[in-house]
Amino acid sequence: MTAAQSPTVVDHIVTWGSHGFSCRDLSPRSGAPRSSLLIIGGGFQARETWKPLETRLGGRYRLLIPELPQAGTADAGTGTLSWDDLTDAALRVLDQLGIDRFAVLGVSSGYPIAYRLAQQHSDRVSRLLLFGTTLTTGPHILEVLREGLRREAAVHHPHNAAADHHTSPEDPQLGPPTPASLRDAAHQLAGALTNPRAYHRNIRIRAAARLLTERLVKTGEDPLVRFVANRGRLQLEDPLVHGRVAHVPALVGVGEYDSTTTLEDNRAVADTIDNATLIVLQDTDHLLYLEREAEFAGLVERFLEGQSPAGPGVLVSPTTSS
Repeated sequence: MTAAQSPTVVDHIVTWGSHGFSCRDLSPRSGAPRSSLLIIGGGFQARETWKPLETRLGGRYRLLIPELPQAGTADAGTGTLSWDDLTDAALRVLDQLGIDRFAVLGVSSGYPIAYRLAQQHSDRVSRLLLFGTTLTTGPHILEVLREGLRREAAVHHPHNAAADHHTSPEDPQLGPPTPASLRDAAHQLAGALTNPRAYHRNIRIRAAARLLTERLVKTGEDPLVRFVANRGRLQLEDPLVHGRVAHVPALVGVGEYDSTTTLEDNRAVADTIDNATLIVLQDTDHLLYLEREAEFAGLVERFLEGQSPAGPGVLVSPTTSS
């Protein structure tokens, strides 16, 4: 993209109940955008995650990238937010900005929110794109979630945690995180999102896992406790409500080596969407949007334009509902 094609960028504060959260808004500098795309990332996907998509699509489409409120913890004092709450918060972005019709992209733990938007507001959602989906949380994520819950309890109730684990409140595991403990926790979480065999064979998968690890460490927060507070606790529940998505063109995508949300996991979600297209992005894992940035952006653009998603490194897989 040339400098003349670079989009205008505005950061909004979206008000939703007692919450205020930011939303990055990119629009073409000249001419009307082809369409508006709401991007709902996963639990640790901050706005900078989508820089490659901004670079490739921001000059032609209006891109809306909110940082939705955290779902919260059991000790937050005000209760936790639900998937439906977060869906309502996401819809508030469009209402506040006066956007009636939009496409929505949901990735990883952002997918239940995007799914609900299409299910509950099919008259407003023009296209639905989902990546890294599953009907039930897999064992890798459940393992880090349990550890995150243990650490969260240690933060809020250190004496109880010490008694439960036969340690003193001064035990390093229960105290403030150290740089080493932050990095260990970040490695653990990034590892839960990475196929270990593909990691050793594929330089792009290694690079994406390392990038995620560095971003988690940089926050200075325990990544596993933050994982629980963001949307981790919600992943103890079934991510979808009863019913189907109808009347919305939909694409469900998965990385070839994704062991966090497998091809069969994604196919099960695609089968709940009328006439969904299921694709496999080759040579990628769960962090496919970081591992093959250009191919991912091209796939998104083709689908937004009503073209076949098939392309270099993209295989269309059968679903039982199509």
